[in-house]
Amino acid sequence: MRKDQDFERAARSGAWALALALGVVMGCSGASSDGDSGARPMDAGSTLDARVAADTNASDAHADASPLGDAARGDDASGEDANAAPLDAWTMSAPDAYAPDAYVGHDAAAPIDACARTCGPTHQCGSDGCGGSCGPCGASQVCLATNLCCTPSCSGRTCGSDGCGGSCGACGSNAACNATGQCQCNAGFYPSPAGTFCIPPTGACTGTGVGNNGYCADARNWIWCDPVLGLRRLDCTSAGLGGCVTVGPGAGACACAGPSASITTTGQCGTIAGGADDGIYRCNAAYGVIYSVNCRDHNPSGFCATFATAFGSGPSCMCGACNPYDTTRNLCLGSPCPGSCGVTSGNPPLHACL
Repeated sequence: MRKDQDFERAARSGAWALALALGVVMGCSGASSDGDSGARPMDAGSTLDARVAADTNASDAHADASPLGDAARGDDASGEDANAAPLDAWTMSAPDAYAPDAYVGHDAAAPIDACARTCGPTHQCGSDGCGGSCGPCGASQVCLATNLCCTPSCSGRTCGSDGCGGSCGACGSNAACNATGQCQCNAGFYPSPAGTFCIPPTGACTGTGVGNNGYCADARNWIWCDPVLGLRRLDCTSAGLGGCVTVGPGAGACACAGPSASITTTGQCGTIAGGADDGIYRCNAAYGVIYSVNCRDHNPSGFCATFATAFGSGPSCMCGACNPYDTTRNLCLGSPCPGSCGVTSGNPPLHACL
């Protein structure tokens, strides 16, 4: 501020010097024209300097003589001009004091881009919403899309959901997963001996795991592999035999005796391929279950009949009248009758030596 006052005083001194110089010029001019020979010659340089100095001293004296002193001129005790326009506070602040958030009305202690994490009882895992993580789940758990930890459970289940968006397994073809998490064969299909897929009750035996003696597909259905027809099925309960009995891994058949039917070790003629009396069902006394013999195995025109001889009677595969068929050797034996053969129609027919 003192520099401004000095500049002002220098300006006033310059104005007085200019006026004095003009006066001198005009004075000299007047003296010449008026013929005033009494005028004293003047050293313009020294006189001008003296007058400028005098004016400057007078101006300072006038200012100092003011009853109000510095206050009258607007100066404060420090020498600064109190009436001068205040300095811009921005230019007086240190560089690190510049705070845009405070300037626009925000709390400088809480930046406007602060992020609130969302972790808690209802947000246990995954993103915290601020570029971080709420942490992992337990070793046996998975993090759901809902950000909750979940423990998968497949106890007692072979298929379907594990409760956490995963799977306990898938069923094979011709099967579907039921409500209890078990694969269930579609209607018209049955579980394989190993229970790993579903098979039809007819068709080729290859790849099914079904043997000649068969297995229990469930509590009432016996499925076996016939050497001529392939897969076959018998409903034991409907046949009066009381259900299917499992005798070993992947092995079983209808019981030999039931509520309304009984099959002995001698056996009885029955239907295998749908035709009348085309096979024999016998009881395997060691296991208490039945097995079948197809009379057309290697004997396309074979059939089952009761054959009566002098040694006894019973069901037998036949090649013709009184001509039994040896299913073990796949051989027609010829008639054992020493005389004629009589055939009596019936179900099954009776072949007897006369």
